[in-house]
Amino acid sequence: MGANDRGKTYITVSAVLVALSTIVVGFRIAARWMRTTLGPDDYVICVSIIFAYSMLGEAVVWARDGGLGKHMDELSVAEKIIFQKCFFANEISYTLLVPSIKISILLLYRRIFAVRKFRIASLITGGLVMSWCLAVFITVFLQCRPIALNWDKTLEGTCIDMKQFFFGNAISNLLIDVIILMLPIPMVFQLQLRLSQKLTILGIFLLGGFVCVASIMRVVTLDIFQTTDTSYSIMEAATWTFVEPCVGIICACLPTLRPLLRTICFSFSWSTDHSDGPPANYRMHRISSAAKNESAGRSDREWDNKRYGDELSLMGKTTKVTVNRDDAS
Repeated sequence: MGANDRGKTYITVSAVLVALSTIVVGFRIAARWMRTTLGPDDYVICVSIIFAYSMLGEAVVWARDGGLGKHMDELSVAEKIIFQKCFFANEISYTLLVPSIKISILLLYRRIFAVRKFRIASLITGGLVMSWCLAVFITVFLQCRPIALNWDKTLEGTCIDMKQFFFGNAISNLLIDVIILMLPIPMVFQLQLRLSQKLTILGIFLLGGFVCVASIMRVVTLDIFQTTDTSYSIMEAATWTFVEPCVGIICACLPTLRPLLRTICFSFSWSTDHSDGPPANYRMHRISSAAKNESAGRSDREWDNKRYGDELSLMGKTTKVTVNRDDAS
C-alpha cells in the first residue's frame, strides 16, 4: 500500500484547499466578531468546514491505502475494498458539504436583504437545495442493494449506473449554483446607490461564479470516468469534487470580509463622500420602504441592533440604503 505520485498530488491539493478554506472562514468569523454577533450563516459555514475536513481525511486514506490514482488491476483485494469504502464515504460527505455551503449563502442573502419578495425567493431556493440534498443522499445509500455491495463485489445484488447518476447529480448541482448566483442581482440594482457602487457590490457577489466554473469542470471530468478502471479514471473528477466545495466556502465568505479589510487597510474607503479617514461606524442598513414605515420613531441604533446591521458594510458610512418602493412589499 501507499500513494503513488497521482495520489500524493491529490492529497496535497486537498490539504491546501482545506487549509485556505479554514483561513478564510477564520477571517470571516473575526470580521463578524468585530462588527456584530455571529449569525446562522456563520454557524452553517463552520459546519461546512467540518464536512471539508471529513472529506480530507477520506482523501488521505483513499489515496494512501485505497489505491486512488492507480489502475484497478494493480490493486490488491484489500486495497479495492478500502477504495470502494472511501468512494462511498466521499459521496456522503460531498452530499452534505455542498448543500451546507449553499444554505449559508442563502442565509447571508436573507441577512442583507429584508425585502419580502426576495425572502420568499430565497426560501424557495433553500427548499430546492434541501430537496436536492435529500434526493442525492437517498440515492447514494440505495445505489447498490445490499449496501455492502458498494465495497464487496462478491455479493449478489444490483447497482445503478454510476456514471449516469454522477452526471445527473453534477448538472442539477450546477443549475442550483447558477440560480443562487443570480438571486441577488435584481436586489443590488434596486439599491439607491451610484452605479459604480452597485457594480462593486455586484462584483463581490458574482465572485461566486468561480464555483460554477469548478462545477462545470467537474461535469467535464466525469466524462473521463470509466467503471472498468474506476481507481485510475476517477482521479480528475475526484480532484474537482474537492475543488468545487472549497472554492464555494471561500466565495461564500468574501462578502463578509469588508469590515476586517477596512480595519487593516483603513485608507481604502468606499464611502459616498470624500472623508479624510474611515468613519467610526460604517455600517450600511438594509431597509425596505415598508420596513422604514414600521420602524418610524426608532433610533438608528435600535434598527441596527434588530437587523444585525453589518453586511453591506460593504459600502461604508452610516448611509441608509433602500430598494425601490415598488418592490419593497
